[in-house]
Amino acid sequence: MPMVFSTEVSSDAIAQALEVLTPRAQVKVLNRMGRHQQQQAQRRAKTRIDANGKPWATITQRPAPKKTKRRSRIKLSQSIVFNLRGSTVLLQSTHPAAKFIQLGTRPHKIRPRKKKALYWEGAEHPVKEVNHPGTKPFDFLGISEKDEEILLRMVADAVAANAGG
Repeated sequence: MPMVFSTEVSSDAIAQALEVLTPRAQVKVLNRMGRHQQQQAQRRAKTRIDANGKPWATITQRPAPKKTKRRSRIKLSQSIVFNLRGSTVLLQSTHPAAKFIQLGTRPHKIRPRKKKALYWEGAEHPVKEVNHPGTKPFDFLGISEKDEEILLRMVADAVAANAGG
């Protein structure tokens, strides 16, 4: 089973607004909110622009290795789903690197796992280890201010519809 990285889509304002709805109406609006945030997170993962509008650090494109093992590779954007837990929407990603992308990494050493040395195209010679500088967090599962306004509007519309009918 793949590791799942989750983040909650909630705020005090949304939670308070949801309290006046019936449980059935809550589930309906939470599903709408979940679909909206799932689409937003998928768009962010594809465009590499985080919830606050900052671009993700550029990654150097390198040619594919000559010999590759057949592995199923899932794109980050395709791994994003939402689930409901009580009155909370959980955005989740099953991508193996989701946690490291969302939270970033500290500087660390990279050592070979199966061979005696590391080598890549363009390197002067094989090396026993490299010092990775770490990565900055990329908040692709987060809620932007605009998203929160949209989610609050969804709840307000549901409250108005529930009060009217």
